[in-house]
Amino acid sequence: MHKEGNPGRPIISDNGSPTEIISKFVDFHIQDLVKHHHHTSKTTWTVFAKSMISTRLVSSLQVHFSLCTMDACALYTNIPHAEGITACREAMIKWREHITKPSARFLCNLIQHILTLNFLQFEDNLWLQTHGTAMGTSMAPSYANLFMGALEGKMLNSSPHQPLIWLRYLDDIYLIWTHGSSTLDQFLAHAKNFHPTIQFTSEISPLKIPFLGVMITLQGGRLETDPYTPFRAADWKHTHTLNLQTLSIIYIGVHVTLTTLNAAYHTA
Repeated sequence: MHKEGNPGRPIISDNGSPTEIISKFVDFHIQDLVKHHHHTSKTTWTVFAKSMISTRLVSSLQVHFSLCTMDACALYTNIPHAEGITACREAMIKWREHITKPSARFLCNLIQHILTLNFLQFEDNLWLQTHGTAMGTSMAPSYANLFMGALEGKMLNSSPHQPLIWLRYLDDIYLIWTHGSSTLDQFLAHAKNFHPTIQFTSEISPLKIPFLGVMITLQGGRLETDPYTPFRAADWKHTHTLNLQTLSIIYIGVHVTLTTLNAAYHTA
């Protein structure tokens, strides 16, 4: 709901599909691995809580910085099967204490089946998705998160300059940059050319920037937030119920988090 133009999403539920049960089984075992990736955030306001801490530290040093957001375009449907499975296998091996049974080999075989036996019927035609993961299968978010965790690690480590903070919520990324505008342009070019199928869009601002339905504004080293929606007034009658409900949840969480952090810093 936070994307310009309210784009459609090609999502088909896997309820009743041949891979429904094994997809839920795989997700049960790999979803806890996601939180071990340093840059992954499980909630929207976790992003702002972490960034608030960093901006206070940078502000105290009087370092100029920029706010930037990035979006991995059509992430789920552009993950190569081999790379996605490899990312999952590496995560299972690295954090093997969190998955004792079943084995990484067994789970990866199941992932292979889910990705390659991905049939759907539209009217009288039967289709097979040959690239990426279906967005409606249960394991998709965890699978995509593990892939992105591996990708961003390699991408950041290969860059001569790195952001002060890089936080990701699924395919949406929020970062704080402290090395000047020219090096930020170089970094974004590096990111956009790093992978053949994963492409990024980006937005930069020194003062305020929208992210996940919230407008982030930097004022005197403090992050202020307000609900934000890109919808036009003409869309109001179709979207206002969902917008208000969703934005209220996001804004309340962010507002409480930042208020608490601001109070803690000013009383410390």
